[in-house]
Amino acid sequence: RESVVECLNRLVQDAALEAGVDPGEILDATLVGNSAMHHLFFGLNPVYLSLAPYPPVLTDPQDAKARDVGLQIGPSAYLHLLPLKAGFVGSDAVSCVLATGVHRRKPRTLLIDIGTNGEIMLGNRDRLACCSAAAGPAFEGGHIACGMRGAPGAVERVRLEPGTLEPVLQVIGKGRPLGLCGSGLVSLVSQLAAAGAVRPQGGFHPELTGPRLRQGSQGREFLLASAEQTATGQDLVLMAKDVSELQLAKGALHAGAALMMSEMGLERVESVLLAGAFGNYLDPADACGIGLFPGVSPDMVTGVGNAAGAGAVMALSSLAARGKAQGLAQRMNYLELSGHPEFSEAFVQGMYFPEYGEEE
Repeated sequence: RESVVECLNRLVQDAALEAGVDPGEILDATLVGNSAMHHLFFGLNPVYLSLAPYPPVLTDPQDAKARDVGLQIGPSAYLHLLPLKAGFVGSDAVSCVLATGVHRRKPRTLLIDIGTNGEIMLGNRDRLACCSAAAGPAFEGGHIACGMRGAPGAVERVRLEPGTLEPVLQVIGKGRPLGLCGSGLVSLVSQLAAAGAVRPQGGFHPELTGPRLRQGSQGREFLLASAEQTATGQDLVLMAKDVSELQLAKGALHAGAALMMSEMGLERVESVLLAGAFGNYLDPADACGIGLFPGVSPDMVTGVGNAAGAGAVMALSSLAARGKAQGLAQRMNYLELSGHPEFSEAFVQGMYFPEYGEEE
């Protein structure tokens, strides 16, 4: 908890310095985050969030004196914490719905905050549902041989020349590549799947070989950039196990969305909103190229950026928005995936990539 509070105070100091104000002049603040971070910051024991059925200590919105929770702003300032929905659907997810206005839309919309834990919201002005899918760290570059976060030097997008599989890399910061971030991983696998180099069930095609698709120390791999071309002085490669990690991540998200659609009697959605840094930089064509969402085409997908932050700003500037956030949390139906009888089958089906030439 001390680490969380210390980090928040550093962020407050940085923001105040940039704005040219004294932190002591700040009189109101809002805070959103996942349930675990919410509990740690507020001094609540988070142990039960790790035990089925993963209950939060509390879910209601909270108001506290900032000084009582260690936040170094105005001595009489208040802090407002938006409500939680469930153990793995935190106030950040509620804030995303508030900011994007899914609850006011007529089109049936899928809103996904993609990360290690993917919060999925589905609905429109008539009905809202939510769930949480344990996607794992692949979307953030974790557990990937040459993976890294989305920082300067990360390959964020890949295009392969037809026939030769020669890659054209888009690197954050325009320098030599250091590694592969989440959007770059999705982009590369999407391109390889479209070229037939990655099979629908996963793994590299056993009959394809060449200077790029080769045998490595841990099995077959795809050479994205040679040691002479990288900033590390080592080959930048995609391994077969990296493809498997992506399959696990995308299988969980796909299953969560598919099961919520089934629960609501929907065969298709009409719009997909991707929240968070990863979602904002993910190319819709690449996402659909790996079959990330059920029955979705690229023209239906829109990145909405830091929607959780935008919702927190709305709640900061409006008491009515705070009340609306509480109403949204109460209105959303929560679907627990961990004990769902159809989850295992949906997860396995969600791991498959689209057939070559097939529109997902």
